[in-house]
Amino acid sequence: MKFFQLDPMENRVFGLDFVRFLAIFIVLFNHSLILVPQHITPYMRFLMFDGVDIFFVLSGYLIGGILLKILTKDQPTFPLLLHFWKRRWLRTYPAYIILLLLLSIYTLILRPTHFPDDWYKYPFFLQNLISEKNMFFGESWSLSVEEWFYLTIPTLLFIALFLFKNKLKITSLMVCSAVILGIIYYRFVVFNRFGHIDIKDVDAVKHLKTMVETNLKYQVLPRLDSIMFGVLGAWVALFFPKIWTWKHNYLFALLAIIPLYLGFENSRSITDTYTAVWDPAVKSLTVLLILPFFSTLKTVPGKIAKGITFLSLISYSMYLLNLTVVSQIFIKNTLHGNLEGRTISSLTPKELIYNDFTKYWPGKHIIGEFWYIDLALFWILTIGLGFVLYKLVEVPFMKMRK
Repeated sequence: MKFFQLDPMENRVFGLDFVRFLAIFIVLFNHSLILVPQHITPYMRFLMFDGVDIFFVLSGYLIGGILLKILTKDQPTFPLLLHFWKRRWLRTYPAYIILLLLLSIYTLILRPTHFPDDWYKYPFFLQNLISEKNMFFGESWSLSVEEWFYLTIPTLLFIALFLFKNKLKITSLMVCSAVILGIIYYRFVVFNRFGHIDIKDVDAVKHLKTMVETNLKYQVLPRLDSIMFGVLGAWVALFFPKIWTWKHNYLFALLAIIPLYLGFENSRSITDTYTAVWDPAVKSLTVLLILPFFSTLKTVPGKIAKGITFLSLISYSMYLLNLTVVSQIFIKNTLHGNLEGRTISSLTPKELIYNDFTKYWPGKHIIGEFWYIDLALFWILTIGLGFVLYKLVEVPFMKMRK
């Protein structure tokens, strides 16, 4: 059937598809752990890297590269900037707004007490601009970071090019450097505002963790540098292509092992400056170092490669669907029923399989005897629904961009 056919893939870069596949796999893997018994999760620790950081850097590299190439040919005018925004929003906004609408209707009809008071912020990506991430459509926090980046940073670059009349090469590097260093300094200032705590004080540690997540981890501004690292990579690829395509650029990927290890080992303690201030930059640098090798890996034959490319194509739709729609609505609420307001002692053995497990769906998550069935359903539904959303929404609007 034509519906199940994918668009031609001859112009795709397999290495970048693999990086995108790696990002979505890590995100889905980490989100799926809510369905896995706790005694198993410690053995999966080696995959608990932040997949969103990979998405941020890769997005910065791809979209930043497009913007820089445009500016090598055309002057930085407002119509050009508007054209850039239109293409960007046609790629990301339709699938997001459709799912947001469906989720809002579902919540208003079946769980009206959980409909957020600040619902009006979501269509404009204001939900975590200056406030804590809300668990209503929790995945959307990272979309806010990306959309505000592509609204503000190109504007800043266009203004800098217009005011200083410098060459694109110098001006874009100045903007990249200023944003990266400025955001790191911002995280440093915000973190030090909380003061030093006694790590033996459990309440103080919990409070610090809340403050870091509220003011740093999920807000827009302190995460913008991750995407800018990707733009920095696009800058190197454009102006120093011999370095980017060096035949031994796999050495950059090997070099990434060092910051990867540092970031992974230190990101588990939220009580130190490194974790709050430097860890996002270290993770982003790690992803940046692997991009030269993978961006030059054009094709890889075989069915596994086609499967990786397929999952890469539908990764955005899977990201939008996996947690709120698949885990919370399809598996927890539909399959296992609504247990809100019930005490554990009042539940039947069947109902004990699940209870609510996030701030948005209050209560404690309980792993059932047949958890592996739910885990399989998570992957099947996420991939299946992701493909449907990709074909019905993403593809038509991407064709409109042409």
